[in-house]
Amino acid sequence: TIRKGVTAFLVDLFENRLPTQQYLAEEAIAVSQEQSGDKVAKEREAIEKGKRDLRKIQELALEGVMNPEEAAEFVREAREQIERAEKRIKSLEKQAEVKGQLADALTLLDSDLTGVIERLEDDTLRQLCRQIFKRFTVEKWGNGPNRRCSVSSYEFTPDMQELLADQFTHSPIVTSR
Repeated sequence: TIRKGVTAFLVDLFENRLPTQQYLAEEAIAVSQEQSGDKVAKEREAIEKGKRDLRKIQELALEGVMNPEEAAEFVREAREQIERAEKRIKSLEKQAEVKGQLADALTLLDSDLTGVIERLEDDTLRQLCRQIFKRFTVEKWGNGPNRRCSVSSYEFTPDMQELLADQFTHSPIVTSR
């Protein structure tokens, strides 16, 4: 009975009280913009610059302008620059992948919210509620097949309140009831 009441409440919350459609559209736009590769392109430019620097140092060493000890410091710096840029590219690609998966998951959740919540195991549903709510109260009434319940009050966690404030500044959000 409580599970049905909480499921109905969560579905109502995400479908009717929070503008998830707009959030999903904004998230999809943000993901596609990040995947455009501006940051990755900048890092690839840094790699190319590092490679050019290495070639120039080699040329200067061959010409005798730099001795091997002087060149070694510049070579180390150029290699570190290349390595840092390669790590940032991998990190950006991973972030884009994770955000893409998040957008896909949010779209799936939005298309079958009731089904997704109903299929959650009890522990997972509890964890979801703990992530979203600092507290909530469930009222029960009736007996047997007439037993019903509903969430009578709730308060979002500070993290959820912050997320809602950041994402949904364009519409009023009730953060407790």
